Amino acid sequence: MGRKLGLALLAGGTLRVALWALLRPSQVWDGALYTALAEGLRAGRGYVSPLGAPTAFFPPGLPLALAAAPAELAPLAVNLVAFAVSALAVSSFGDRGHRAAWCVALYPGLALWSLAAMTETLAGALAVAAVAVALGPFGSPGRRALGAGALVGLLTLVRPQGLLLAPLVGALVGTRAGLRHRARTLLAALSTVAALGLVAPWTARNSFALGGPVLVSTNQGSNLYLGTLPEALGGYQPVPRSHPCLRLPSERERDRCLQREGAARAWEHPARWVGLGALKLLRTLAWEHCPAAWLRDASPLGAGPERALTLACTLAWWALLGSALRRRGVGVSRTERAGLLVAAGVLLAPHALFLGDDRFHLAVVPLLAPLASRRA
Repeated sequence: MGRKLGLALLAGGTLRVALWALLRPSQVWDGALYTALAEGLRAGRGYVSPLGAPTAFFPPGLPLALAAAPAELAPLAVNLVAFAVSALAVSSFGDRGHRAAWCVALYPGLALWSLAAMTETLAGALAVAAVAVALGPFGSPGRRALGAGALVGLLTLVRPQGLLLAPLVGALVGTRAGLRHRARTLLAALSTVAALGLVAPWTARNSFALGGPVLVSTNQGSNLYLGTLPEALGGYQPVPRSHPCLRLPSERERDRCLQREGAARAWEHPARWVGLGALKLLRTLAWEHCPAAWLRDASPLGAGPERALTLACTLAWWALLGSALRRRGVGVSRTERAGLLVAAGVLLAPHALFLGDDRFHLAVVPLLAPLASRRA
């Protein structure tokens, strides 16, 4: 399998470099903000907003990774590393792991998204790597729980909902080792402690810089508030500049204010809240337009190519999702299948509470790839 895996790595890397050279994209949407944060770190200004104030609105994981690479090629470099990690991790599952690596290498949405300074590819790589370490055959259960938990800690710094995976990966270690319930619980606690230990320095920084405890980021309040707006239909729209919460002096206070208002709106109209939750999941899971739409804004791409790319990405997503959910013909064990599916569900579930968008499911594509790898 080593030669086949090597070919998949070469093909996926070549495809991404070729797309970068051909399209020469600029960074737009959140990618432009992540790039600006990385530039501040690279210049020694710290993690600051465009106005020069300390910030934690965006999680720091991706900007830190971008700052470690050459500025001109940072998005491509980070995404190439993320692709390599994903391909190596998925190759460890089942008896046809190289097929999962080929899926990650050639999946259209991931290839296009590798040009963007966005969190999904890096988050997906860390998530599948954590599950792979938890279910791997090497090392003692305690060491695997610590390693998987540390990877979840890094994931949390990229996408905060990743922290929900911390007890899961520890429990998977115990399940794979055939341990009893008490031992699995202890391993789940150990992996959670390891994850929180990686996040703790950033939380401490936020407490000093923002005047109070903030675990990772301060955008949960705005995302929760926007997720209650019927006119947003479960998707994103800017918080109105006239909103009273935005007049509060600190970033942390603004986040808390929007969080309280969002929770109040949800409790005031629970039926509408549930309906919006279903709509958010539909937006997240039904199709895949975002990579092509991003490319339209980031490079000179016409409407015709955008439609063709959207169709290709959506068909690939439906094929991957349908194949992954089938119970027959896959080469992974029952424990691996359960672990991968539960991890994907844990990462997707919070979008029913906050915001829905098709780009969010790109983070679970590597988790589903091993389940779509049919036996020969």
